[in-house]
Formats: sequence, C-alpha cells, structure tokens
Amino acid sequence: MRNISIVFVFLFIGLATFGQDLPQHMTEQEKKLMPVYLERDLTPKGITTPPDFPVRAAAEWEEMQGVVISWQSYPSVLTEIVRHSVDEGRVYIVTNYPSSAQSTLTSAGISLDSVVFINEPTNSVWIRDFGPNNVYAHNTDSLLFVDWKYNRPRPYDDVVPAAVAEELGVTLYENTQDPYRIVGTGGNFMSDGFGMGFSSRLLLNETPWLTEQEVKEVFRQFIGIDEYAFMETLPYDGIHHIDMHMKLLDEETLLVGQYPEGVADGPQIEENLQYVLDNFQSVFGTPFKVVRIPMPADENGNYPDSYYADYLTYTNALILNKLVLVPTYGLASDEPALDIYREAMPGYNVVGINSSATIPASGAIHCISHELGAYEPLLISHQALTTTDVANRNYMVTAYLEHKTEIADAQVMYRTGNEEFIPLQMTNDQDSSTLWHAQLPVNNQPKSTTVEYYIKAAAENGKQQVRPITAPEGFWSFTIDENVNMPPSANAGADQTVAEESVVALDASNSTDPNADELTYNWFTDADITFSNPAEAQATFEAPQVAADTTIQLYLTVSDGQLTSEPDTVSVTILDGNSIHQLEKALSWNLYPNPATNSVYLAFTSEEPQMVRIVNTNGATLLQEVPQGGRGIFQLNTESFVSGLYLVQVVFEHGVETQRLIVK
Repeated sequence: MRNISIVFVFLFIGLATFGQDLPQHMTEQEKKLMPVYLERDLTPKGITTPPDFPVRAAAEWEEMQGVVISWQSYPSVLTEIVRHSVDEGRVYIVTNYPSSAQSTLTSAGISLDSVVFINEPTNSVWIRDFGPNNVYAHNTDSLLFVDWKYNRPRPYDDVVPAAVAEELGVTLYENTQDPYRIVGTGGNFMSDGFGMGFSSRLLLNETPWLTEQEVKEVFRQFIGIDEYAFMETLPYDGIHHIDMHMKLLDEETLLVGQYPEGVADGPQIEENLQYVLDNFQSVFGTPFKVVRIPMPADENGNYPDSYYADYLTYTNALILNKLVLVPTYGLASDEPALDIYREAMPGYNVVGINSSATIPASGAIHCISHELGAYEPLLISHQALTTTDVANRNYMVTAYLEHKTEIADAQVMYRTGNEEFIPLQMTNDQDSSTLWHAQLPVNNQPKSTTVEYYIKAAAENGKQQVRPITAPEGFWSFTIDENVNMPPSANAGADQTVAEESVVALDASNSTDPNADELTYNWFTDADITFSNPAEAQATFEAPQVAADTTIQLYLTVSDGQLTSEPDTVSVTILDGNSIHQLEKALSWNLYPNPATNSVYLAFTSEEPQMVRIVNTNGATLLQEVPQGGRGIFQLNTESFVSGLYLVQVVFEHGVETQRLIVK
C-alpha cells in the first residue's frame, strides 16, 4: 500500500469512509474535510514537472489495451462491465479483496483469463474521476499516465493512478504540486485526441489559485491540450461533470443530451452547445456534428428539476475498442437510446447495462470505468466523405496516419455493392509524412450508388490497424447523388511561346462544369504582368521585355457560383531579343501576306496543326477553324475584319504558337 499521510488515516478512521458505498458527490462529512485535504501535500507519486517533449491526450475511441475498475460497490453492475469488456482487452480490477471479486465473476460464468487484480484499497467505485489519464509522448510514442489532484478527500482513491502505472510499467506525471496543481476529475474532461479539451467551469472553480489562462497552460504542458472549451455548470447536475450530458463519439461528433424544451438543465445545455459551435471547430476545420439523445425521465416521469428525481443519463457510456457500454434503466426510452448509438457508431457492439443501482449516487457506466491506452497505437484519423460533400472533395480520401515506427503501407478498402471490399493503394503526401491520399474511382458509377469504405494501415514494425476500428463490419458510406453540385474543371489552354512585347491571348473556353452551370473565370499569376480582362474566358496581356528566355506560369480557376475549381496552369515562354520577324522564322509556319486585306495564308513546313484561330487584342476569338489533314497551306478569310492588329494562333500537339497580323 502506498504512503498516505497519518493525518488523513486518522481523519478517515473517524469518518469511517473506507468500505462505505460513497456517492460520486461529496458527503457532508467530506465537505468539512476538503479544506484540510487541499492544504496537505501528499507525497508525490510521479513526476511533478511537465514533460520536456510534445505530448497528446488520447481520445476514448482510440485503440485501448483494456479498462480499469474499482471493485468497491455495485458488484452486479461491475460484473456486467467485466463480462463484456474481457472480449476487448484486459480488465484491471483494483481491490484489496480480490478473492471476493473472483468469486463473484466466476459465479457469473466469466473467465478470468483476461482479468488482472491490483491489490490496493479504494475509497469508492468512481474510478473515472480518480483514475489515470492516457497521454502519449510524441503523439504515438510512449504511453504515459497523467494524474491531477482528486476533488474528493479520498486518499486511497487518490493513489490508484500510481498503482495502475506500476502494474502496467507506465511513467506517471502528476499535477499535484505548485505551480502546476490542478483539482479535477476524469468525468469532467474529454479530449478530441488532437489537442482540444472539454470541461465544465467546475475545473476552474475548484482551482482558484490559477487563472483560466494558467490552467490552460498546465494542461498544454502536461497533456497537450492547445484549445479548451470551458462550459457553464448545470443548475441541476450536482457534480457538474460533462459526461453526464455529453460525449465525443469521434473527432467531430458530439453526442449531447436533450431535455424537453425548458425542462431541468435543458436551457443551459443548449447554451453550452451553442457556445461550443460558435467558438470551436473540429480538428478538420469544420463545425462539430451534433447527435442528440434524450435525457430520460425516471419511471414516474420526473426530471432532475423535481426534488425526488435522479439524474438519469444515456451519455455516461464507455467506449472500449469495438464495444460501447451504455447505461439503461428499465425504461421504454432505453432501446431508442441504444439505437441512436448504433446509428452514429456503425459496427460497434452497443450493449445496455442497467444502472438503476448507481444512478442515485450520481453516476453510471462511464463514472465507474476508465479505459487504458494501448502501448504502441497506430493512429488513424479521417473525416468521412458524405453524400453532400463527396463531389466537392473529388472522391478523395485523405487520412492522418502515425506510428512510432513510421507507416509502411496504407489502403482504402471500398465497394459499391455487396461484393468484397477492393483495396486501393494510398500514397504519402510529399509535404507531410503523416498525410495519405487515395481517390476513389467511383465518379462514373450510376447515380444513387452507395459507396462503402474504410482505411487499413500497417506500420514498419508490423502493427496493423483499421478505421473505423470496427471495420470491416463498420465502415463509412456515401451515396453518389445526381442532385449534388459537383465542382467545375478549369482549362487554361495549351502552353505558348511568344516574343517579348507581344500581346498574348489566353483561352479558357474548354473549361467545363459537370452540372452544365454557367461559369465565371479568374486568371492570376505571380509574374509581373497585367491582365486586360482577368474575369473573362479570353484574356490577354502584353509580354514584358526579358533579359533571357523566360517562362512564366499563369493560373486559372473557374466557379459555378458555389464551388470553385482547382487551379489549372498554363506556361508562357517569352523569347529574349527576338524581333517579330526573327520569331516568325523560328516557327514551323509562315504567315502571308502581312499586312493582309481579304485573306491571309498559313504555310506549314513540318508539324500539322490541330487548330488555327484569329483573336483580337482583347482576347476575343473572331475566327476558329480546324485545318483539313494533309494540307500544307491554309487560308483564313479576313474580309470582314476592320483594320487593326490581330493575333494568329496555331495549336499544335506540343503547344500554341502565335504571330501578329496587320489587317488593312
């Protein structure tokens, strides 16, 4: 047993706390003891200074090696947690009466092959609040545990993280010593796995010696939280833990409890949700998706704003790899609540566990369990393609993949029917070792086709992982919708070679839109030139003088009014020191007579052209024809042209060549 101050032992003997079924909320006796508890500095159990390397707080839906529980009370509920959890990893049970727990479990027909007992006493069952928090060095490297000062005067509970860390061989950091001392609970903390944290303002209220900014800085240093959403506490939730009314299901999905309008904590929950949506975005840079789940009334139809009603919740659930354990209460609303989880988390084994025994003490499944991070996770993050945005993203699957030994291979597994999944190789982004891409070849599939897919990756050391973690039973899907607006495609035309100080004509008329929408145009460049009409399909500019042959890049995007294309590039090579006559000699065709009157002839000495056209200095195409095959001389009729300067463009397979034409 780890060292506990003799002062606390004496006080707790008087309060007879050990062995009681303590509620999650503080008892009246504990409220009296709390000031003494906060003033006492227990012997540090871990490293009390921040890591000197980058860290990342894991999300609950990531790969886990198992779960830890405290076998202190509610054995029937704990037994069901163990029954289902042993199929998803090891179950660590903290108790100094292991024989009692063993007897209960074996009597319930549960194998102990995946059960590990940690012989330590506890004060209570609420291990979510005092258990270790999963953190990784360098995102996916070494597993670390981080512990903060428990907000209950329960010294046996407070040393459990050290016992678990010792059992698992994991380094423990703690925020229990000034200037990093934080008073907090696990039920009032959620991480999105990518640097964002969620808590109620209880965390700030119980750590008054630090400013809000100082609290954020401690969390940044110890667990890698760069952005923090602090929400107002709820009037009727006595413990003010956010897991009683909300839960992150993945990087961008918030499951949020919902009361009937104006009932109990409903108004404050709605304000808190709006605060998050107005001020924060998912790691993908998009608004959080919100799934609503009822906050149930008790068997008498009462809500927590009634004096006699318990605080029933469905959000207080545990995610453990492919398993989701949800509290139920023997109510008609139970099954619909489980269905909400099943729809939001495809492929997961969603199991309800009756929590009527625990809920009067202000807690349910999440409160009495704590997941334990995998030692060497292969992290996969992906924003799923949806029917409404898949065309805009051009059916491109982009994933963040990371492992301590690097990623060796990644594939998108996809299908468009009931056939087997087809592997599609992903490629590593040349600018980022953690970003991988693959374009699903389904854009030509019939409309209303449903596409299903998941991501599979392997690390250099042989570690493999899929996402969703339930794949192939669970997968993402979208429908190819004929009503979806698809992005247009820009075509900036063929590359050109021109003389300095000549007028260059550009043509974007081959740009297309899959929905046949009318397009607008935008020409732009980093080169030192000025477009005469950058918002038109045909644009011109005057080639500058150059000291040497110079190639400039011009770019074009087109828009249908809602979506903008990817830029297309055209290269224009400006020849140094060539007069118009010298340039014409360098070309593979001649133009005569020049100046012209009623017609002009083009003589081709070698390569056969694909297209010839005449444009004015504003870029407008006045004449365009396709030469007949095999003809060496081609005539263009200029009889209707007014006197002035024109550009004759010849389109070859290798690019566009231009000569100036004077019409008298």
